[in-house]
Amino acid sequence: MTETMTTIVIRRQKPGDARSFFMEHEVESGGKTVLDALRELRDTVDPALAFRAQCKSGICGSCAVRVNGQARLACNTFLSDVAADGKVILEPLLNFAVEEDLVVEDEPFWKAVEAMKPWLWNDKGYDHHEQVLEQVQNGTDCIMCSACYSECEVQAVKKSGYTGPAGFVQGLRFLGDKRDHGGKARLKLLEQQGLWSCAHMYNCIDACPKHIDIGGVIAGLRGQALSSGLGHNAGGRHVTWFTRGVRSTGKINEFWTLVGTRGWRIIFDLPTGIRMALKGKIPWPWGSKAKNSGVVKKLFRSKKQRSR
Repeated sequence: MTETMTTIVIRRQKPGDARSFFMEHEVESGGKTVLDALRELRDTVDPALAFRAQCKSGICGSCAVRVNGQARLACNTFLSDVAADGKVILEPLLNFAVEEDLVVEDEPFWKAVEAMKPWLWNDKGYDHHEQVLEQVQNGTDCIMCSACYSECEVQAVKKSGYTGPAGFVQGLRFLGDKRDHGGKARLKLLEQQGLWSCAHMYNCIDACPKHIDIGGVIAGLRGQALSSGLGHNAGGRHVTWFTRGVRSTGKINEFWTLVGTRGWRIIFDLPTGIRMALKGKIPWPWGSKAKNSGVVKKLFRSKKQRSR
């Protein structure tokens, strides 16, 4: 029986050298993971090949690398599942400085998570509480592999002041812990750490090896922030006016959502607005209701009753 061969292409970079180069080598791929291939290449081709790995069980998160342009755990990614035209391209994670080969300087990730203070806020002592697993499970499932950090488009442009996907997951985890008394203060900190800056690309969800719904986490945090009287920013106003339009008419009112989001700053948009109006691109402010607007209103009422 002929063994399937896969070409492993590894982007390599040596300490102190900004240039990178590629190493190519064929390996037998049957039943092998990316980590298996890396270890084989280190043991048989180049003992200087640098990468991180510890548990080999998808728990520690240390072996995260980019595989064919997507952050993954090397230990549970099989070559047969990701090979494209017989090749698997391995690169270091994005949004990090490269230390050597596939090893990155991960201190920025830990500092970003630390910025949201991921520990219990409680100066009154702990009483016995029964925890609701669903309220803390996202945070406890997270293995801090930094794959989400690598794929986050916002993280690429905000080098500080943004706790990022993993930080938001930990934020919801502690807000759901009955021993934590952070409440509004923690939500305010999360706002300061970029809660409303998420660009909704959701690359983080695709990259997460634990399949955490990070987009849902961020939406949940924003909802809690608005319920706590926070959200006094463009992001919060956008959600409020977007929701207001859907609740009243059953569809998005783009005109008033824009006006409500921008506030008085809308005056700076007037030249653009006039040009859009002349081209017929400005939606009518008082549009008709959707045919199912009554159904939408019932959904809003039922959700409000459930939250009481």
